[in-house]
Amino acid sequence: MTVARAARLGAIALVLGTSAAMAVGASTQSAARSLLALPPVCRPQGEAIAPGAQNTVQAADAACRRVVLPLGWMVRAVRGQQAPSYAVVDSGGNRFLRVSGTGRAAWFVNELRSPIAPSSGTLAWSWRVSSMPVGADLRQSASDDAPLRLFVVFERDGWLDRTPHTIFYTVGGAEPRGYARPSFQSKKLHILRVDGDATSLRWHESVVDPFADFGRIWGTPARPIVAIGIMQDTDQTRGTAEADVRAMVWRPGEGITGSYAPPQTAPRRPASVP
Repeated sequence: MTVARAARLGAIALVLGTSAAMAVGASTQSAARSLLALPPVCRPQGEAIAPGAQNTVQAADAACRRVVLPLGWMVRAVRGQQAPSYAVVDSGGNRFLRVSGTGRAAWFVNELRSPIAPSSGTLAWSWRVSSMPVGADLRQSASDDAPLRLFVVFERDGWLDRTPHTIFYTVGGAEPRGYARPSFQSKKLHILRVDGDATSLRWHESVVDPFADFGRIWGTPARPIVAIGIMQDTDQTRGTAEADVRAMVWRPGEGITGSYAPPQTAPRRPASVP
């Protein structure tokens, strides 16, 4: 998936509607804020039901299975692609959102009802990857796929601004530690490779500072955060990916030095890539 393709740029605007234009009511909060409220795991299909409880249990099952995504989240497939599969999984009491697919791409978005005003704070998230798309490489336009990206969308510059500034904190592969670059299409989109071995099959705890990264990347004061989401894309390599996310928390007042590193030189885009 070439994050920077024109279709992707338009998708951000379509997913967020007009809210990214003006973050009315952006607030600075003093308490930690969970951004990934996982719904309960449904009763396994085929599990025995106690006598006399069939109607109640079946109704509860139907309601539970309608709630698949975390509260406040929505999924939008990238234009021309199918969305990856997703489900809330419980493994020994450890609940997490699993996203998996082969040759697919989609946005999973939490459009914030109360945008986060520029302030000191960090975004912490817990993730792991169990399957990495073979051949994915963030440095190449033709293989720019990832099993997992956490993206942060900032308020647009105005009503006529179609593309909001967006940072993609991306789980990479063979790229060097700290790899970063502008997208192949727009300087308003920026890719930062997160630390962590995606092949280790273990949980990683990542902490980023979006407002500090905004300033370092674009050299201007940061704008409010209006949406946060995750993305999985394997439509370039047609490979298979599976990734889990179990927590995503905004922690105010805990600024760090930022995740940003000087951008690497991006390769030239093939003529066939818009």
